[in-house]
Amino acid sequence: MIQTKACLRSIQRFFRMRNIHRYISLCCLLLILCAFRSVGPPAVLTGVNNGSSITVTPGTQIIVRLIDNPSTGYDWRIIPSYNHVLQFQGKQYFPWVNPPGKPPIVGAPGIVAFTFIAQSSGTTLLQFAYQRPWEKVSPDVTYFRVTIHVRYHPGIFTL
Repeated sequence: MIQTKACLRSIQRFFRMRNIHRYISLCCLLLILCAFRSVGPPAVLTGVNNGSSITVTPGTQIIVRLIDNPSTGYDWRIIPSYNHVLQFQGKQYFPWVNPPGKPPIVGAPGIVAFTFIAQSSGTTLLQFAYQRPWEKVSPDVTYFRVTIHVRYHPGIFTL
């Protein structure tokens, strides 16, 4: 009888330990889900978004695509004001692509793409100026401005 009670206690301890292991496993799974939470597709902004505002979650890639023609001397430049909310990733120029068999067009416009990553919660004004770099004051400056709101959305998990 004593051996039976000892055996039952061992079995009870085993199941209590399994519950602890289940609890620890569940906590680890929740941590993994939080760490690999999907941020969704990139937010792509173009000239039609000038003057607007968007809301994204931290980690979202923001791509600003603007028509550019560097052969005229004009170029899009970032007006620094995006502080800690956004992190600049890079700038890339995409020239005009002609249909196959056609010669390239000299002086044709292209697209310039600026890439940012939403870093932390907050609001910032993302600004660009289309101007000649050597002209400090010019009436021909074109601006692109968009307000970016970076907000956490707790409780949204996607796999």
